[in-house]
Amino acid sequence: MKKLVSVGDPIEHSLSPVMHNVALKKLELDKDYFYDKLLIKSYELGNFVESLKSGELFGASITAPHKVEIIPLLDNLTPEAEIIGAVNMIYLEDGSLIGHNTDGIGCLNALKESGVDVSSKKVVILGAGGASRAIAFTLKKNGANIVILNRTIEKAESLASNVGCEGYGLDKLKELEFDVLINTTTIGMNDEKSLVDPNLLNPSIVVMDIIYNPIKTNLIKDAESKGCKTINGVGMLVHQGAESFKIWTGYDAPIEVMKEAVVNNLNKK
Repeated sequence: MKKLVSVGDPIEHSLSPVMHNVALKKLELDKDYFYDKLLIKSYELGNFVESLKSGELFGASITAPHKVEIIPLLDNLTPEAEIIGAVNMIYLEDGSLIGHNTDGIGCLNALKESGVDVSSKKVVILGAGGASRAIAFTLKKNGANIVILNRTIEKAESLASNVGCEGYGLDKLKELEFDVLINTTTIGMNDEKSLVDPNLLNPSIVVMDIIYNPIKTNLIKDAESKGCKTINGVGMLVHQGAESFKIWTGYDAPIEVMKEAVVNNLNKK
């Protein structure tokens, strides 16, 4: 049995096992693979990487706060991960641990699925962490004009300089005109008040929150009340997972089955 895992700190909230195991069952791969989650502290990353190299684990999804700090422990990065500077999945190839990033393409595909073409659109990204990096690089590559806003201005400016875009503090939002707003921070996961003043939103704006639990964060609720098109985090979760699934198993993931499993699980809570 090949064991796949999600690792992070915290990790209790992760629904990756739910969607991956239902996908494995749908494709009758559940006799060969099993997906679980592990709470891994930063100081445990070395031992975790050794368990991958030894074959005890077959592959892994990497979530906060380890997407950047795990890189020095890996053997190689894919071109995407190299450019982005963050890793959200690992696979073993010819004895080497390869770090890859599917967050950006996952976000892009979720936007496309909702009928949003980012080409030539002004996209404001809230946050400057690992997910923000992946999304910013990928959307810029696909023609978007990116602005990164973060509570710590220095982090926004640093990431913006790497991406080749603008970076400011959160207060800048009230001065900007934009087409798409994407929250990549964890604000909203615990029912916190949105970082965005609802009065800055209008029906011409697309609002996406990559948080999937809860399905409707306060940002999404505020955006709906202002008539915005909204996209919750389920789409990105599933699409980034589907990219990883294909790398690990060689099979196209059953996206609708995965999405249904995630939504059903969230609706039980």
